[in-house]
Amino acid sequence: IKLDSQAMDDVDAELQLGGGQWLSLPGDIRHASLRLQSNNGKWDIPVLATVAQVPMRGRLLVDARQSTPSLSISFNAEKSPIGGLSRFLLGVPGIEGLLGGLSLALNAQGARGDALMRSLSLSMQVKQSQLSYGNVAGGKPVSFSLDQMSLRGGGDKPLSGSLRGNLLGRPLSAALAGASLRSAIAQGSSPVSLTVQTGRITARVS
Repeated sequence: IKLDSQAMDDVDAELQLGGGQWLSLPGDIRHASLRLQSNNGKWDIPVLATVAQVPMRGRLLVDARQSTPSLSISFNAEKSPIGGLSRFLLGVPGIEGLLGGLSLALNAQGARGDALMRSLSLSMQVKQSQLSYGNVAGGKPVSFSLDQMSLRGGGDKPLSGSLRGNLLGRPLSAALAGASLRSAIAQGSSPVSLTVQTGRITARVS
């Protein structure tokens, strides 16, 4: 991968695309549309899409005007059923309920793939959501709320996360820690430690 700043500097364009269902991308992505605007080495691409039954609004920015090109991608959703998003993003099935707010972001800098990977920064934020787990065949749904949940990590950045909410009428908090993405890829595994506290009960898993 290489972001060629000279080639991008030479392009001025505007293009709009849309599709009912994007079959070549992972997950269930429908009603997607994007508008590409390129001006003197800066590409600005607003995106609208329904991802795993959740309407989302996003933006892709590529700026090659500086000596070090930059890339950023962001997506947001507000006041929507969670649909299949927990399985799509985290591989966790059986989560249902209402999302208060969700934001996803990816940022990186560099002209080549190795530099982009080293500088890669990923984040996810969830707020004010009323959800339940155990919505599977033979399961017993349990309601919980998320006041705030965050996950961060990246190429050379260790995984970290925190959660505040309520489970079965009791305050719930959790903290997550793990290796960086590059370390996990190099080692072929990613040890993770999780600490959960509800009421006077604290559990640690690693």
